[in-house]
Amino acid sequence: MDGNNELITTDWTVEWAYQQYSGAIYAKLYHKLGNKEIAEELLQETFLQVLHKKEQLKNPQSLRAWIGKIAENQIKAYFLKKSKEEELLAPEVDKVGRPVFDSISSKEEEIEKQLIRQEQCDLLVEAMKKLSLEEQLLIHLRNYEDKSFSEIAKIMDMNLHTAKTKNVGLLKNAKRYT
Repeated sequence: MDGNNELITTDWTVEWAYQQYSGAIYAKLYHKLGNKEIAEELLQETFLQVLHKKEQLKNPQSLRAWIGKIAENQIKAYFLKKSKEEELLAPEVDKVGRPVFDSISSKEEEIEKQLIRQEQCDLLVEAMKKLSLEEQLLIHLRNYEDKSFSEIAKIMDMNLHTAKTKNVGLLKNAKRYT
């Protein structure tokens, strides 16, 4: 089982798969992330998933593509986790730049607006949880990180048209609920 042209049988091992494909998977991870340490960490996570999910592979001939898809999912999960951490670290501020919870006004109207906004944020968070990881990542990259569609397409490993089309679909669905 050492040639790429040989048929892969059901008795392949994770060690063999690592020897065959880790270089290409690492290159893909590094290209998407631009960070050696994170790429190495996600490479380990990818092959850990291969180990845990080995029995789920139905067609050994698609082993390389299957491992590549696991790596893509690791990238998406990494960006999603990173974006959630950044959101938690960034305090919400009012028009003056003060943290929202420090600027509570004595005016009942402003308090009511803040409560409504918080309720809307809670509803948005719940709605986001119902989306797939891919949809959540697309929304985050476009709306929170101000990424262009070409940057999003590169990060998410899709073509430009697909990224734009998915965004339009998500916006149409969101308008139904507003």
